[in-house]
Amino acid sequence: MANKDLKDKYFNCPDDVINKLKTILSKYQNGGDISGLKRCKDIIKNKRLSYHQMKRIKNYFDNYDGDGLDDEYKLNGGDIMKQWVNTTLENSRNTIHDMKKVQMNAGKQNAFRKHHTKDKDNTDPTNVNLPKLSKGSQYDNIMNNRVTYENLQSEIDGMKYLIEYMSNNKKNKIL
Repeated sequence: MANKDLKDKYFNCPDDVINKLKTILSKYQNGGDISGLKRCKDIIKNKRLSYHQMKRIKNYFDNYDGDGLDDEYKLNGGDIMKQWVNTTLENSRNTIHDMKKVQMNAGKQNAFRKHHTKDKDNTDPTNVNLPKLSKGSQYDNIMNNRVTYENLQSEIDGMKYLIEYMSNNKKNKIL
């Protein structure tokens, strides 16, 4: 899931990940054209990763289907890098999501959407918009002013009960 709020963000690489990369790099100093060698050197040198780099590393680990013993996997940081990247990206995305959720609960509309203006000149006046059935908790739907529907079957059952009750009462009064 891409997140525009993280686009220009940089993440400081923890010391244990840097140390692991240094240890791995020392074993491959003579290696010429090993995939991942340049990235490993850059991470050690800069000690930080951009959001774009984090996404690329996450994509590598998500699509990796080896046993973890090959050179490229090790030069990408192995299991320690995979865990750090996944945890860091998930925490960053959750932080932004939670912040926007709080803004919406406080009354801000469209906290998850980019601000836009309506193009009223090109609207279709014959277009009919129907309300959408909201899923999720009733509290969340009410707080965010979304359309909610009650279960119609319970309403119908209630009406049937009232009709039956009223007709039974009429019969009892007549007797």
